[in-house]
Amino acid sequence: MKSNSLKRILAVLLPVMMILFATPIVASADTSESIPLIAAQDTVVGEVIVSNIGDQLKVEYHITDTDWYLDATHTYIGTAPPAKNAPGKFPYSNNDPEPYYDLVTETITIGTEYYIAAHAVVVNTEEIVGWDWPSVQEICADLPTSGDFTLGDGYSLGSPFTINIFNDTFLNGDHLAWCIDHDHGVDRGPTYSGNFYCSYGDLPDRLITGTVPFIDYPENLDLVNWLINNHEGLTPGQTQNVIWKLLDSTTLITLAGPEITAYVEAFNHDGFVPDFSEGDVLGIIVEPLTRDGIPRDYQAMILEFEPEGEPEYQDETAWAIAEDGIAWSKSRSWGRYFTFTPI
Repeated sequence: MKSNSLKRILAVLLPVMMILFATPIVASADTSESIPLIAAQDTVVGEVIVSNIGDQLKVEYHITDTDWYLDATHTYIGTAPPAKNAPGKFPYSNNDPEPYYDLVTETITIGTEYYIAAHAVVVNTEEIVGWDWPSVQEICADLPTSGDFTLGDGYSLGSPFTINIFNDTFLNGDHLAWCIDHDHGVDRGPTYSGNFYCSYGDLPDRLITGTVPFIDYPENLDLVNWLINNHEGLTPGQTQNVIWKLLDSTTLITLAGPEITAYVEAFNHDGFVPDFSEGDVLGIIVEPLTRDGIPRDYQAMILEFEPEGEPEYQDETAWAIAEDGIAWSKSRSWGRYFTFTPI
């Protein structure tokens, strides 16, 4: 009885076992290769890893030297060599990659030889070649804005007081500042809330019209911008007197000596525009609206805003250079392409 049962079991299993042992089991043998990413012909800044998982080919750019970052990548993948050394015309381009990584994928055929060219534009943050400064118009485009501020003593720094803005955006921080209205007052200590305007932009009517305007001569704001950038030889008090005389109709200020010279010289610079690349500052009009929450007409002021420039770094060409890299026959470029066979 047991013998017959065993025979029946073997009769069922034996054909199955024969099929299993007769059919080979093929495991995925994925391929991977690391190739140096070389900038300016002699500086290794990272690596390009070429690999496949099944029929998915991956070309990965890795920056390993953090003094550099990727600015663009251009990748060629094909079953024929790239006809020309023209990275901008490679089928895969990314002009906004992550700083230290980029990835290109393509569906491929296992066992087929592929030609790959991996080109990048990389930037060296250790080599500053210039500065990009905003224009007056660009700064004015971010104004008007509002914020809270306090006033501090600025005489030791070169102006009657400072304005500390603490809940605005790009204006936050301490700034040298000047009075521009002799008919109203402000005090050090309280917290003010107010508006900020570009001195080269449009101003609200309430600042420049009425029986007692805050700014009597807004057409002279360019002259005041020249003065706050060129008041060497004047004390803070003397510079303040000239600013009042340029913008306010008060008869209470009488200029003397170097003040008169500065006043006359200001009119010789009609149309002045700050040059931030030369270290100039921009006058920002400050309109206080409340003091410790109490609304009232307070004195308008002008603060000195010193914009920050953005460094411009040296960029370089980079290629993935394999040991058996292939040069283009009709090109003087040091770039190379290489082959990769996924298995």
